[in-house]
Amino acid sequence: MQHDSKLPGWSVGHVLTHLASNADAHAQRLEGALKGEDVPNNVNGAEQRRQEIEDGARNATSEILADFE
Repeated sequence: MQHDSKLPGWSVGHVLTHLASNADAHAQRLEGALKGEDVPNNVNGAEQRRQEIEDGARNATSEILADFE
C-alpha cells in the first residue's frame, strides 16, 4: 500500500483510504437526507479529513481493505 500512486504525494494507501472514507461520508449524507437532515461531508473540517487520510494510509493492507466492507 506504500507504493506511489499516479497522484503526486499519495501512495496507493492514500488513494484507497480516501475512497473508502469518501464512500462512508456519502452514505452518511444519504442516510441523513432520507431523514430530512443535512449532514456535511467533512463534519470535522478539511484539515481533520486530510489527517485521517494520512493516518489511514499507514494502516496495514488488511485494515485498509476492510474499510471497503
